[in-house]
Amino acid sequence: MRKLVFPALALLLALTGRASAHFLWLVPDAKTGRVEVYFAEAAEPDDPALFDRLKGLKIRHRTPDGKTSEANPERHEDSLAVKPKTLKGTFGLAHTYGLLKRGDDVFLLQYNAKAYTSADSGAWHDFEKKASPDLDVAARVENGQLVFEARWKGEPLSGAEIHFHPPSGDAQQAATDEAGRLIVPAKHPGLYAVRAKHVEDRAGRHGDKEFPQVRHYATLTLTLDSAAETEKVAAGSESAEELMRRAHEARAEWGEGFPGFEADVVVSQDDTRVKGRLSVSADGELTLTLAEGLKDEQAVRRRLESLVQHRQAGGEREYDVDFADESHSHPLGRLIRFNDDRLHSIYRVKGDVITEVHRTMGESRFTISVLDVSRNKQGKYLPHIYTVSFWDAKTGDLKDAFTTSNEWKAVGGFDLPSRILTVSTGNEAERHVDEIAIGNHKLLKQPAAAAAGR
Repeated sequence: MRKLVFPALALLLALTGRASAHFLWLVPDAKTGRVEVYFAEAAEPDDPALFDRLKGLKIRHRTPDGKTSEANPERHEDSLAVKPKTLKGTFGLAHTYGLLKRGDDVFLLQYNAKAYTSADSGAWHDFEKKASPDLDVAARVENGQLVFEARWKGEPLSGAEIHFHPPSGDAQQAATDEAGRLIVPAKHPGLYAVRAKHVEDRAGRHGDKEFPQVRHYATLTLTLDSAAETEKVAAGSESAEELMRRAHEARAEWGEGFPGFEADVVVSQDDTRVKGRLSVSADGELTLTLAEGLKDEQAVRRRLESLVQHRQAGGEREYDVDFADESHSHPLGRLIRFNDDRLHSIYRVKGDVITEVHRTMGESRFTISVLDVSRNKQGKYLPHIYTVSFWDAKTGDLKDAFTTSNEWKAVGGFDLPSRILTVSTGNEAERHVDEIAIGNHKLLKQPAAAAAGR
């Protein structure tokens, strides 16, 4: 997957000159204790007379303890501003500016603006779950970098036009990658500002006038007040609990509305091939009917049952975890230990992906290593390629291992398996190749009561 990482010159264009366009920005100011509203190309003061065009603005505030409030900004010398009790937390506003005409184009103009006031990405993530406009720019810390993500109606927006204003240096322009992301090193303290654009081909009426399209602009500012806070981001600022929670929430799950599905299956074990039928109920009960002839039908059932189990909704979780070491440089991410866990579970997390699981069960110890993931339209991840290794817990001898490649198909908004290919080896020169091909998926009908509750 292609990533855009500043300041790669091949992917960035320095902006030259100043445009006449104006955008809404929110900028917290620690000196005055206010949140400033600017109407300008960049997140800085412009002509105060432009505020005469803005009516009915409301700034929402969410504090780190989850409390929310709204306030109307007041006019100041070169800005509109509110003065909350605390600058901690996140701020946002949405505003429909009205109709504009540029040449022969007539469009409705929609603004959305947000501001983060610290490097606490856990607070950012919590705010994103509570309020999300049609066009949104979110941020998170990943591998010591700032990851900005453009979203359209909650889904990652690839190829979005992004303007980035770093704390120092020229403004830059790029497009988001396939996952809607722009990745920025946090090298300097100061204000990081991002603007995204999306044109919606939707006709409508505003007042007594019609328009053929809507132009959406979303801005986000993030302030790293000091070199220490910048170093905190560069080192990866999230706690072990925040990392685990974000990685679990980023997994693609079938959710409570999952009705179940049925499908045809073709199973191959080395040179043996049989056909059959697979059914998975809404609560995850698996029914598999296969023709005779397989050497190890139970291995097929175990793989399918494991896949179904991991796609079931997990619900709310509590995380009693700590970092198991101080290393930030492992290729598979941070090592996280679950406390008071009878299976002695240790995980690795990189970004928003659980990349490894280490567990001990009786006389056996195993490790699941995720080598690659797939992303669905919502940006949630699914396992693509992973390896499972088994050791003797006493001697440390490797007993066997297998590598699996999963392929997925979206059916009615649910990510269903379409192919499971596994290569396994044992400690006695054994080697097997198994394939489960799944096709002709059909979602089961929901009971009327369940469908009415969706």
